[in-house]
Amino acid sequence: MLSVLLIAVCATGGAAAFARGDRSEPVLALAKAVANGDTIDADDLREVRWTPTEGVSAVPSGRRSEIVGKRASTDLRPNTLITVDQVTDGAVLQPGQVTVGVALAAEQMPVRPLTPGQHIALVSTPQKGGDTPTVTPSQIEATVVVVGRRDERSGKTVVEVAVSTQDGALLAARAYTERLAVVARQPGVGR
Repeated sequence: MLSVLLIAVCATGGAAAFARGDRSEPVLALAKAVANGDTIDADDLREVRWTPTEGVSAVPSGRRSEIVGKRASTDLRPNTLITVDQVTDGAVLQPGQVTVGVALAAEQMPVRPLTPGQHIALVSTPQKGGDTPTVTPSQIEATVVVVGRRDERSGKTVVEVAVSTQDGALLAARAYTERLAVVARQPGVGR
């Protein structure tokens, strides 16, 4: 009789454990460390089985293509689950940087669209109709964070850029005067 009871208890416990295991899902975890601001590559990720837990979110492995190619918005440690709030399409602010929005008309930008993460220089320009500078104009190095939609009424596009903290106020003042032009670098190419 005791052996029958023992078998029944073990079978019930095994069935409960099996039922809990059935709820696990394939999700993405970090295979190796990814530093804040670095692009996430396919080999940075691995699939793990995970049982959903209240208050903890994870990215299903079927959404791998939505993560690969984005930037880490914080330092990511190996063997941890990845969440959507840990990645971004835009550039990531580094310590000592601020963002500034710059409204630009079509003639102030290159024809090719700017892209998040692209390094650019914002060059001071003379007043419209003014003399051509005889010395090299001053410029502020920046990284594109977000490119807004073109405003139909004004014809301007707001571009949010990351600049050094010391250049932030100067760029904001120059942006207000609308005396700036963008010199773009090839996407992915450094300053």
